[in-house]
Amino acid sequence: MRRNLLLLIILFFPVQLTAQFLNGPEHCKQKYYLSACAMFQQEARFLKEWIEYHKLVGVEHFYLYNNNSTDDFLTVLAPYIESGEVEYFWWPSDPKRDWTHYQIKAIKDAVDRAKLSSRWLAIIDIDEFIVPNSQNTLIDFLAENENQYNQILVMWRFFGTSWVERIPEDKLMVETLIRRTSFVPGEIWLHKAIVKPQTVLYPNVHDCGIREGGMCLNLAKAQEEYPPLLIHHYWTRDIEFLEDVKRERQERLHQKPWTEEELEHRVNAYNQVEDLTMMRFVPALRETIFKESL
Repeated sequence: MRRNLLLLIILFFPVQLTAQFLNGPEHCKQKYYLSACAMFQQEARFLKEWIEYHKLVGVEHFYLYNNNSTDDFLTVLAPYIESGEVEYFWWPSDPKRDWTHYQIKAIKDAVDRAKLSSRWLAIIDIDEFIVPNSQNTLIDFLAENENQYNQILVMWRFFGTSWVERIPEDKLMVETLIRRTSFVPGEIWLHKAIVKPQTVLYPNVHDCGIREGGMCLNLAKAQEEYPPLLIHHYWTRDIEFLEDVKRERQERLHQKPWTEEELEHRVNAYNQVEDLTMMRFVPALRETIFKESL
């Protein structure tokens, strides 16, 4: 019966509509429709919120690469590893040098794994939250663009410290750090990519080289304040994280110590305007994050 129905669809519906019927999330041949990969370092207190938020917007599976972390990350990740939602990898690098080369290798590893198991792969960091502005979930947006594109570029929007010393234990980061840079039309920041891993030839941190004929949707042109997808980039986190973790990391990356003036600049940067976009996700996210303490 189902075979006959499928034959009728192929015969009587336009090719594009037929492809949409066959390629939507419910007909995904891979185990997962959307996965995400990230390398992390000293970010234990932010991991759970990052995972649960992305689950809320449709990510089903995570490839996480631990780069020299010494904090309590494994306590956070253990339930997700046990459930199979997270594939965890120890991914060390020279602690005195730039980690970018190791990050690219981690991305390549994730792409190779996802080729066998996931239709789409988001290549992001733990301080980056992909926000669907035009849909309820990332799945909705990807399904709508399934047949046209192999890679989607999503622009950063920087969020600052909001002058918060440390995010309270009973608060989410996304409900606490609510100040960001002003939107300036045409002012283009860097971007990250969501790709079909089967089409990737050359993986990289910000976007991937895809095979000939693959189409890319560029949402990083800064033409509208709230494009269909946007990455909220919580680059500084709170002041404590900026001083204790981010500062050392950036000094190592650029081989140059920060002055106190530079630190003060980072504390105050990216706080120009209030943005409450994430508040629509807060009730469901709070219920998940804090349910164990109720």
